[in-house]
Amino acid sequence: MITMSMLDRREMLKFSWAAALATVLPRSARATPLKLLFVHGRGQGGSNPIDLKTTWLNTLNEGAAASGRTVPGNLEIAFPFYGDVLDEFVRQSQLPLPSEIHSRGDASQEDFLEFQADMAKEIRLRAGITDEQINEEFDPTTRERGPENWEWVQAIIRAIDRHATGLSQRSLETFMRDVYLYTTNFVVKDTIDAVVTKELTRQPTARAFRFNCCSAV
Repeated sequence: MITMSMLDRREMLKFSWAAALATVLPRSARATPLKLLFVHGRGQGGSNPIDLKTTWLNTLNEGAAASGRTVPGNLEIAFPFYGDVLDEFVRQSQLPLPSEIHSRGDASQEDFLEFQADMAKEIRLRAGITDEQINEEFDPTTRERGPENWEWVQAIIRAIDRHATGLSQRSLETFMRDVYLYTTNFVVKDTIDAVVTKELTRQPTARAFRFNCCSAV
């Protein structure tokens, strides 16, 4: 399987942040200090938030330099860290990865499987995965195809793993689980949102987001 290298991810971030800065910073530094809010993505649990913030800031400086800009010295950087909080919610949920589910479970598990089926179909369409590629991953003894057939959904994910750059089966499944918990559990959503919104004040603030699917940056 081909995966996106760390260099590729850094280059992508460098130039995307440079473009974002162009919309909020003039050629000369502003007289009023500007606040920049970094919002990291999933998969950061166990990381050192200070190191992550440093990496983001270094990448920001590289991106600014690539576009002929300089990050103002009076720029205030906020980096709310919720990686460990999200990991704890995942642990408490006791929700297994879909490939680890071998039989239908309770209602919450059933809802998760339906959620994953919808996401798998959407990712499959965006990645251009064909029916033929899915059939290569599908048990020929199982005739029924569709979201109600768990093996069919798993075949879609395996096909994405095999044919889509950087999207491994385990990465997709952990991404889907994290998104499911955040979008369906108000306690999870409100807790994580509170970590971020605590850094939002009346001060003019630019924001950079990274909700990564398959790898930490």
